[in-house]
Amino acid sequence: MAGTLTVTRIPKVSTQGSQFEKVAVEWTSDASGNADVQLVLFGFLIKVVTKPSATAPTTLYDITLTDPDDSAFDVLGAALANRSATATEQVYPVITGAATPVLVSGLYTFKVANAGNAKAGTVWLYLVESL
Repeated sequence: MAGTLTVTRIPKVSTQGSQFEKVAVEWTSDASGNADVQLVLFGFLIKVVTKPSATAPTTLYDITLTDPDDSAFDVLGAALANRSATATEQVYPVITGAATPVLVSGLYTFKVANAGNAKAGTVWLYLVESL
């Protein structure tokens, strides 16, 4: 995979001293409709927002965040499968049977697939240090 991706990290400390981070991933797919980048993520992933760009991806494109110890394992449990080509969408990822958001700790691979040639979008990952 390839594609073009730009990652912007926006850290924030609340007035109560809690650590928050918003990670923006702007992506453009390659000729095969894919894009990927590695991200260092720590904390609880509490919300993910996906927004297609003016060069909208193919309907029902997919996004995964694969585990550093198992490249076939999507830590989001397919929560970002089948994204809309026209609407901004948000999910609050919680793995089936769990009561808390997904805990991330390490180097993950962010992947876009089935988006079409030279399509684009933005994904925002919202993380908190602790619950």
